[in-house]
Amino acid sequence: MNGWSLAQLLGGLHDEIERRLEMSRKAFGHPGTKGDASEHVWLELFRTYLPRRYRADKGHIVDSNGKFSEQIDVVVYDRHTRRSYSTSKNKS
Repeated sequence: MNGWSLAQLLGGLHDEIERRLEMSRKAFGHPGTKGDASEHVWLELFRTYLPRRYRADKGHIVDSNGKFSEQIDVVVYDRHTRRSYSTSKNKS
């Protein structure tokens, strides 16, 4: 056996994410700043490990009636099938 273990690899990744989240919580006093730092940890994780077809960002969800959600901290979407909507009021 070559010593490679998926369980060890994922366990190490889990420990690293847990450490970074804890550091973010301790480093910042302001709740909004803490939230931004935590979101950054998750976005970086998804951007690193998701297949290139998928993307992770902050964003808004638009329902079938055109109604926008509040901002969503972490949205994962398929870059090949997502729909983009312009929010610009100037359509010249």
